[in-house]
Amino acid sequence: MVWIVRIVAVLFILSGILYVVRPNAAKSLIQFFAKGNRIYLAGIIRFALAILLLLSVHDCNLRWVIIAFGVLLILSSVLIFSLGPKKLAGLLNWAQRQPALILRMMGLIAIALGGILIYSA
Repeated sequence: MVWIVRIVAVLFILSGILYVVRPNAAKSLIQFFAKGNRIYLAGIIRFALAILLLLSVHDCNLRWVIIAFGVLLILSSVLIFSLGPKKLAGLLNWAQRQPALILRMMGLIAIALGGILIYSA
């Protein structure tokens, strides 16, 4: 089941590369999730990734890292469902207004997190 963790890590890395190369892609993604109740889709995706990570933890080298990622993803999905789209609209609008440099830095963070996941698997 280590391959599941590696796939999730590669998704983190690919999204980070996309944000570094094309920061407007991040703005488009934020705009997509800001419309209507689409933010709940982000919560479902985060929850599904968390479950996949936590189910794969027993085969990994650094289990505590995978568990930490899983717990953080679950907490973030619970937060999304608790706050809802109206309360998260301000945060999404703020994120969308950020300059390209900040979005690129967010992409670098995603790449680093993906690297940590691959190392931990």
